[in-house]
Amino acid sequence: MLLDILNSSLFMQWKQVYATADIVMDYLRVGDRELYDHLCAISQINSEVNAKDFVVEILQKERQAARELLSNPTESSNLDSQQLLSDPRNYIRKWTGEGFVGVLDTPSILFIWDQLFLQDWSSTVLQDFTLVLMLLLRERFLLCDDHMAMRLVFLHEPCKLLLADVQKAWLLLHQNVPYIDISRCNRVKSVFLDDNDDVSLADL
Repeated sequence: MLLDILNSSLFMQWKQVYATADIVMDYLRVGDRELYDHLCAISQINSEVNAKDFVVEILQKERQAARELLSNPTESSNLDSQQLLSDPRNYIRKWTGEGFVGVLDTPSILFIWDQLFLQDWSSTVLQDFTLVLMLLLRERFLLCDDHMAMRLVFLHEPCKLLLADVQKAWLLLHQNVPYIDISRCNRVKSVFLDDNDDVSLADL
């Protein structure tokens, strides 16, 4: 119910959610090219994305609307359906489109929501926190070697982050600290899942 109120009354439109994902990836392209290139590369490896999970026509339409909001769009305009579905931006859009619900733990969600409410739901705040999460998960992403491993990080690693680490990284971002130093704020050393684990990837 709370998420419904958030989405209907306060949250940005989907074209703005799409634009946010593009902007965050552009920040990574400029500030952490290693991470950006790695995500782009592994997203296309073993990318067994079920098209039924997405409405491709809507993705195409909203992607076009998002590009119209950006003065210097970086996302290619001629992606085919499979490339579009496997794009790491889709997971960023899931984060932001759902207000981080189901991705972060409750204290972190409430902290981000507080900052958004205090700053009139500024898209810049949403972009900054999304970028912070990407940087805190940098080491996890660099361990991935295909789309499925990347998917696991996007969907199951953010909830393990400590609120104090998120807060510290957010402050450092506003102090123009290099991205690589911000990524070191993550003090959690979680066990990374691989194909030999008992947990089925299909169940995650």
